Amino acid sequence: MSLPTTFFIGRGGGAPTNATGTLVYSNSNQYNFNGNQTSPTVLTVGLGVIADFDLEFQVSPNNVTSNPWVLNNGGYSELYGFLYGIYPNSSAIAGNGIGAYGYYTGASTAMSTSGWTSVTVKVRLSASEIEVLENGTSFGVQTNYSSTGIEWDVINLGIGKSSDNSPNWSGPYDGSIRNIFITRF
Repeated sequence: MSLPTTFFIGRGGGAPTNATGTLVYSNSNQYNFNGNQTSPTVLTVGLGVIADFDLEFQVSPNNVTSNPWVLNNGGYSELYGFLYGIYPNSSAIAGNGIGAYGYYTGASTAMSTSGWTSVTVKVRLSASEIEVLENGTSFGVQTNYSSTGIEWDVINLGIGKSSDNSPNWSGPYDGSIRNIFITRF
């Protein structure tokens, strides 16, 4: 089964073309990281908890040697936590109600370090489903998540951490991210 697609950024950016959801966050800026940052770039979003949404963005890693956290909403152990990270040849999502690497694309082709990769994360927690697409290719729908939503009050870019109470950020990302959109369903 494949969830309905609102994939757009592979066509060169701009607002999502989506007839069924509502675009609730749009940021077309580009953010660059060198892999040495010790704290994130924080984007104020102010959306609260959302159960069903598409998160779309583009990444261009310079170097992927371990598991850098590209984008998150706070700590992994937070009630509505969400982290998106990449490996040399896969992607992963972690969060309290999602699990430690609760969504893992498995062995895939390595994310390009010479261009942009368009990522769409389709979260339908009302149906306990998450699907990840990279450049329009789905890695399948994974199910059985206990989370009832993801909190989007902030988006932290470039590094992650285990909890909001922890002062320690880890997994710095070496690369760029741009065109961040959230569409609510």
